[in-house]
Amino acid sequence: MTRRFLLLLSVVSLSGFAQQSSAPFSIVISTDHSTVAAGDPVHLNIVFTNLSDHDIDCGGVASNGLDRAYEYSVVDSSGNVMPKMQRAHPEIGESFSPWPCTVKPGASANAAGGLISQLFSFREPGQYTVVVSRRAGGPSGPEISSNPLTITVTPPA
Repeated sequence: MTRRFLLLLSVVSLSGFAQQSSAPFSIVISTDHSTVAAGDPVHLNIVFTNLSDHDIDCGGVASNGLDRAYEYSVVDSSGNVMPKMQRAHPEIGESFSPWPCTVKPGASANAAGGLISQLFSFREPGQYTVVVSRRAGGPSGPEISSNPLTITVTPPA
């Protein structure tokens, strides 16, 4: 029985590897400043690269500078998932700007990066890991995740 379990585990692991290696696109995130003072704005850059042999739609909807076609996740150094900031009236001050985007095979596009500090609070000193993801082929498609990006928040000056 143990042998069958290990064989099954190997097959599942290899199929996961095959899916990841055949992802139709990649997401790479960066920031202009990986160390910021508590409360300072944190800007995120997103680069979307087409790894497939056909055009891919990379269009989105920017809201306050962040593309809402992506999911954003922030984890603190203790492994706690940071909640998105709650606003009393989120509809006030929100501006949504849809834009078309198509990326040719092998090409890259700068997605709507922006102030991730509009979604998450970076007011407490510490280290935070940011990951951005997007579904391939629509809402039920596989989720493609970016590289992890570490932001260090220092006490205010």
